[in-house]
Amino acid sequence: MPNKPSLVINTSPLVALAAALEDFNVIGEVASFIVPGEVMAELESGAGRDETARLVRAASWCLVRPLFSMLPPGLHVTLGAGETAVIHTALTEKISTVVIDERKGRRMAAMHGLRVTGSLGLLLTLRRRGLLASMPQAIARMKAKGIHLSDDLVNEALGLDGERK
Repeated sequence: MPNKPSLVINTSPLVALAAALEDFNVIGEVASFIVPGEVMAELESGAGRDETARLVRAASWCLVRPLFSMLPPGLHVTLGAGETAVIHTALTEKISTVVIDERKGRRMAAMHGLRVTGSLGLLLTLRRRGLLASMPQAIARMKAKGIHLSDDLVNEALGLDGERK
């Protein structure tokens, strides 16, 4: 089996994946996550709402980095601390792929030459490897936890998987 890729991941995809999956650790079968300190801080500040921070800390395939002493001002003016730290981490550690769900962050990452995927892209990877039983069920769990997904994006993901709502 080929080496698992390292992906730098943002806050909202972590929350979405924790909501979507019955077993969060299944993701460790296909990738390892680099979690910037800023992303971990965002997760921990929202720890009263869900258990994502605890899941990330417990996962051996999630490598939490320390907070940056300073983030690049050019990025930080446009993006939040999490997205800025994800892009900065990927560039400084020469990691080619980031996991960001927000449109503005995805655009900025692509402008910096990074490949971008999101929570639905990772669910599709799990599904294709036989590690996720149902895309519609995973999406329903995300929506039940209050995660917003556009109908167009959901339909595109389900179409790529061959499933329908």
